Amino acid sequence: MPNTHRSQIDDEALIKSIFTDELIRRDPEALRTVVEEMVARIVQYDLEIGSGEDFIQWFRWTSPSEVRQTSASLRSIGAAKSAGICEKAIQVAFPSGIPESLTAYKEHLYALQYEPAHKKQLQQLVRLAKKQLPVLNETTTCLAMWIREHQ
Repeated sequence: MPNTHRSQIDDEALIKSIFTDELIRRDPEALRTVVEEMVARIVQYDLEIGSGEDFIQWFRWTSPSEVRQTSASLRSIGAAKSAGICEKAIQVAFPSGIPESLTAYKEHLYALQYEPAHKKQLQQLVRLAKKQLPVLNETTTCLAMWIREHQ
């Protein structure tokens, strides 16, 4: 019987190869595959959480539609804990829902940076994610398994 257990290093190498390929594509206008799209969205989210920055940085670098899609993407690969943290952050940052227009979205984020109550809550979520290393490892493991199933 083949060994189906993969190491964290193998999982990270697989994700890195796809993410690196995505970053150095010759034609940035070319359509992404489903795998490239999923990897790009989840790696961007994972990198921001793992960097120790607050969620405002992730929101700033992510479009409103990508923010909406990220928790669903995390759930679809089986990373329920990461999806829960993402959903909590979205609820904290956008209690009335994510604005539809990019202008309203950016204006809201700008205002949010100066509301200490929200920023403190967002930073607490990042600390929670960093302290719970299995949450970040869960995302890597689930994403690698999903890639292997969809390649």
